[in-house]
Amino acid sequence: MKKTDYSKIAPKYDDNKIRHSVEKDQNIAELIARGDGGSFTVLDLACGTGNYLVRQTEEYKGLNIKWIGIDKSPDMLEVARQKNLDAELMVGDACDIPLEDESVDYIKIRFAFHHFDDKIKALKEVRRVLKPEGSVSIYNINNDYMRHYWVYKYYPQIEKLDGERFPKSIDIFKWLDDLHFETQAAVHTFIKKFYYADILDEVRNRDMSQLHLISDEEYQEGMDRIIADSKDKEYLIGDVSFVDFLGKKLS
Repeated sequence: MKKTDYSKIAPKYDDNKIRHSVEKDQNIAELIARGDGGSFTVLDLACGTGNYLVRQTEEYKGLNIKWIGIDKSPDMLEVARQKNLDAELMVGDACDIPLEDESVDYIKIRFAFHHFDDKIKALKEVRRVLKPEGSVSIYNINNDYMRHYWVYKYYPQIEKLDGERFPKSIDIFKWLDDLHFETQAAVHTFIKKFYYADILDEVRNRDMSQLHLISDEEYQEGMDRIIADSKDKEYLIGDVSFVDFLGKKLS
């Protein structure tokens, strides 16, 4: 499996405005509502530059929550540290999480699961560090439902690569089930207008992991096609799909 070198992406990762579009995580609110008023530990696994933590620490400010961010890339973490987060940030691998057994209440894996070297081993590590009845949320694009995605239109080689990198959603559900998680999963697919001005901003920034898995020549060829189409049209109609897993650890 090809891997993205995030040391090259880190300096410009946050230049993409989409990276800052993070919603309030309602799973944390439900965790607090079910609790007894005690403290909670939340882990952002593969936290990148910390944008998820920025939003959640603002939303749940003042509550008794210990925030932890772990990422394999020191360069991405360096960007996160510059944000003065109220969180403990550490370098670590999802397949060998540097935390004690049963020490975390909730784990978020956001747009990162496909990067893990051994996905089943990573899920075993997730189970190990979760407290009894703790939960893991895995949120990612679902390329099975993205037949008209603009990236695949202009970079068909990426569609093949994503097919190799992203596990099938049904398989993730089965892996969680085999590891004794009570799992809910939902797929949300959207058909929308993708404006060429926004597409060009994303491609020029080249912070998307997919764009670093192809050659410079392939990258430029796709860019040239986008520029040509943008001269005649303001937008294209395409689709994008996301899958949302929530697994509760069972005894």
